Amino acid sequence: MDQETVVAEFAKNQRECVRAIVKKWNGRELFDLRVYYKSPSGEWKPGTKGLCLQATALPQLKAAVLALEQAISAEARSQ
Repeated sequence: MDQETVVAEFAKNQRECVRAIVKKWNGRELFDLRVYYKSPSGEWKPGTKGLCLQATALPQLKAAVLALEQAISAEARSQ
């Protein structure tokens, strides 16, 4: 792995967090949304749950997240 930068992080629950990471690997620019868990020693470690895609897929992911936001908002209005 060439380099890795955490650009955002938020709590999933008391034992897990989600990290948004930008990294380069084998000359490719990637982004990684990964669930991290707290080990018994208190260290945050990457779990197997996550999504790692080439940076070129970011516009499609952004569109998907916006569609999710609209669907959730519409569902909340209908209740």
